[in-house]
Amino acid sequence: MGIGFDLVKNLRQSNETGTRSLLREGSIRRGSDTLCNPVIGLANFTLMGILLIIDPDPDFSESFGWLRDQLGVEILSATSLSEGIQLFKQQPVDLIVMDIFLPQKSGLSLMAEITSHENHPPIIATFSPDQAPHINIKKFAHMLGVTHTLEKPVKTKLFHQAFMELMPGMN
Repeated sequence: MGIGFDLVKNLRQSNETGTRSLLREGSIRRGSDTLCNPVIGLANFTLMGILLIIDPDPDFSESFGWLRDQLGVEILSATSLSEGIQLFKQQPVDLIVMDIFLPQKSGLSLMAEITSHENHPPIIATFSPDQAPHINIKKFAHMLGVTHTLEKPVKTKLFHQAFMELMPGMN
């Protein structure tokens, strides 16, 4: 007998910190596995992927709630470059969505740092074209190893296509 979606969602939220620790330790894997919860005992647990969103606009991050609700993706969000770096170092992620033009510092430096490592997670870079009208941001980001670049406001269909390409197990 399976567990209802709401129960799994609540389990995931209540064990968010513990799950991250278990992932780091290798005690559980992404995909179906077993997780012990003191309230309900052993339960089937599905973690379909972890998405890190780095964007100064909290509404932008919240707009990706459908990934959590419909696909079981865990979403980590940061509103600053320093917070994004901290989350990235604490938690292995499967995909990063980040704004190129962050208030403190350009996101390009973080993109370069991430893509310099072997087996780095793919990056979808977002930007407002009016922030650098005379620079080919898409070309520059791709030279740094960014997988996709999307102009803001991000069109859901384009993001969905990029997401499904980069997270093939979500189909």
